[in-house]
Amino acid sequence: MDHPGSFRQPRCRWRIASLILLVAALSLTVACGSNHQNVDPAGIAFAYTDSSGKKLLTLSDDNVVIETAKAQALTTAVCSEGSALPVRYLQLQKRTPRDTGRQSVYNFDNDEGHLFEFARDRGKLSEPYLGETCLLLPDNYLQRFPIAANDFPMQERKARNYAYAAKVRESENRKQPMDLTPFQPVGDFAKSALARIEKEKARPATLYFPLYRIGASQQIAVVEFVPIGNQLLASIVLAEADRLSFFDMPASRKGTDCWRVDDNCILDLGNGREMEVHAVLGGTGEQLIFFTWWGPEGQFITLFQAKGGKLLEVRKAYRYHAPS
Repeated sequence: MDHPGSFRQPRCRWRIASLILLVAALSLTVACGSNHQNVDPAGIAFAYTDSSGKKLLTLSDDNVVIETAKAQALTTAVCSEGSALPVRYLQLQKRTPRDTGRQSVYNFDNDEGHLFEFARDRGKLSEPYLGETCLLLPDNYLQRFPIAANDFPMQERKARNYAYAAKVRESENRKQPMDLTPFQPVGDFAKSALARIEKEKARPATLYFPLYRIGASQQIAVVEFVPIGNQLLASIVLAEADRLSFFDMPASRKGTDCWRVDDNCILDLGNGREMEVHAVLGGTGEQLIFFTWWGPEGQFITLFQAKGGKLLEVRKAYRYHAPS
């Protein structure tokens, strides 16, 4: 006859084994969560594509090429319209004697930086003449800061940019102030957001120019305010239902250069001078904004993060492009 306790021993072993597996699973979950939490928002690089759209070259960080170990850890590229694609590190490309100092598709093979290739076909370039500017990310970055899609369709943005460029030309030709009537907030949220922005700045606005929409109650827009004497002010604003975050761009009316070279003190946002938000990453209160602004000579590139009512510059770079 079996001992009454003979069935307990295997059950006890099963419980111990289950407990070990549970602890292991919890440890793995905690470790993964910890890895996601420990992702450094600044652990990125900016890069631009060649004419084929198959390769990317990193831009220097304050004229210094980023460390090879950091470059080799980058595995994903976020480019136009928030598209995220895997990339492979190839090598450090050295500057050649033919380098013109431009970060353009025409000088791509002569420029210095870390060279990558897309790990799969990424389709046609959205900017075949200029090449696309992309954000390079390490593993786990998008798990920690997932991309929020832009609900403002690209075709609508392009049509609006062309209309704005036409108004700029009209203003310059007639030598009259620019008519900003068509570029006012549309919809209840945008109108409410602009009223809050004007109250926050204690200054009326003349322009509300959306760049990105997430759902019904989150927008990123360029706002220009009424000048005070020769003092101009425009801001990039992240507007949410319960908070506003600002990156202010003050300027002084001196000659023909205010915000950009030869801008005639007009905040030129039209075709060829676009401000663009390519992607918004992360959740409420910590959003990262991948922003670019083309001008006559090149492109400002910034990764902002929303903190304490401000859009802080996490990383920035510049693509010197023209004259080619």
